[in-house]
Amino acid sequence: EIKLFYGLSLEIPSELPEIIEKFPDFLTEASQRDGLVLVLDALNQLDPVNNSHQLSWLPRRFLPNIKIVASTLSGKCQQEVISRKWRTMKIMPLSLQEIETLIVEYLSMYGKTVTKEQLSMIMHSPQCKNPLYLRTLLEEIRVFGVYEQVTDRISYLLSTETPPEIFGLMFERLVEDYESIKTRGMVSRLLSLLYISRKGLSE
Repeated sequence: EIKLFYGLSLEIPSELPEIIEKFPDFLTEASQRDGLVLVLDALNQLDPVNNSHQLSWLPRRFLPNIKIVASTLSGKCQQEVISRKWRTMKIMPLSLQEIETLIVEYLSMYGKTVTKEQLSMIMHSPQCKNPLYLRTLLEEIRVFGVYEQVTDRISYLLSTETPPEIFGLMFERLVEDYESIKTRGMVSRLLSLLYISRKGLSE
């Protein structure tokens, strides 16, 4: 992406050791142009092979106009970040006010609202303090089309307690929405392809 964005002529090696060695060159090129903010979400979810959790593929220091914003759970990645003395901050669970604001503002972008009862149901469910869980819940509410059954749908979704659990209900909904006798298994096949692809899938 750095190569494409800046139109760089640098070649991207095919082998991991060479990629790690070459990566600082791309950052240097970016710094000589407009600079770069590199956002890396969930470092702890990287495949642990090749010592990726030791962050050996990331330089220890960056040029002034190269910034990195990364997130990780506790573990080896966090320990490595601390050992490098990078600035860190702990992300706390969402407050009730933040939950309410996110609910109202997110749904309003799509011309949607919830009743006071539904708002209270969501706000006072402990799992909604997790931004990923809340975001998934709101998206499922947004695409649900039977107004009279929204409260029951919210209750059903809130029967889950973790992001993976609510993802499961989301996948069930995708199967119901997009699969038929002719397309049976399409969702699972597509998700499998996404899982094993390094660069995503084109339409």
